[in-house]
Order: sequence, then structure tokens, then C-alpha cells
Amino acid sequence: MDNPSFLFEQRCKEILSQKQKVDERINKLTALKSKWNTIDSFVKYSGYIVFLLTGLASTIGSALMTAGINVPHYMILKTSSVGILIASIAKVVSKTLTSSKKNKYKNQIEELNSCSDKMYLFFEKARSDLHISNEEIEEFLALKKKYLIEEPDPHWTGLVSIPSS
Repeated sequence: MDNPSFLFEQRCKEILSQKQKVDERINKLTALKSKWNTIDSFVKYSGYIVFLLTGLASTIGSALMTAGINVPHYMILKTSSVGILIASIAKVVSKTLTSSKKNKYKNQIEELNSCSDKMYLFFEKARSDLHISNEEIEEFLALKKKYLIEEPDPHWTGLVSIPSS
């Protein structure tokens, strides 16, 4: 028969290793979210800059026309419409693509933070009680299955809680 304190230590190590895996996934998702924030800012500000530059070009063209310099009317209209079109496309891309990606990563990070907190609570409760009940084992396995999708460790299944010595 296995040593109860050895099994308890193995279970605690398993909880901490799974928590570490979840924390690593959180860090990866945070980095991805940060990249999408950068892309979102770039798309927004590039649209604003193009809009402002085309507006400035239209203003200069209009000023040149009033000064008597011959500038074709269609140039002013094209410049204005191109600026509005590019700014609109940038806004649509920002709202649809980048915002949805940022929200997706934000939600995943929140779920994984919740999982990490629960795993830490399992560990602290086991450390303070010096045993892990069957109910706690089942809850932990459910968390592990839901967030990590791995095969359960054979040392975890069917084990009876270890009374404190």
C-alpha cells in the first residue's frame, strides 16, 4: 500500500503543476491580447491620420482655387471621399476584427484566472487540512478536464481521502 503522506504530497504537487500550466496559458493569452491592442491602436490612428491628411489636402486645394489657381474640382472631391472611405474602413476593421479578438482573449484570461484561483484554493485548503477529500479530487479533475483537457493522472482516480496523521 502507498504511503498516505507520499500520496498527499503528490496530489499537492499535481495541483501546483496544473496551476502553473494555467498561469503559463494566461501569460500567453495576455501577450496575444497585448498584440491585438497594438494592432487595434495602429488601425484606428492610421485611419484618423489619413482622414486628417486628406482633409488638409482638400482644404489646401479649396484655398488654391479661391486664390485663382486652377485646381480641378474632381481632385478636391476625390481627396475628400478617399479620406472618408479609408477612415470608415479603418473604423469597421477596428470594431469587427480587432475588438472581437481583444474581447475573446479578455474572456479567456478571466476564465483561466478563475481556474487558477480555484486551484490555489484547493492547494491551500489541502495544506491547511493535511488531506484532500474525494469531493475535492472530483472538483479538481473537473477543473483540469475543463481547462486543460488532459488525461487524468492514475494516482488521482479512485483514491480515498487521506486522514491527517
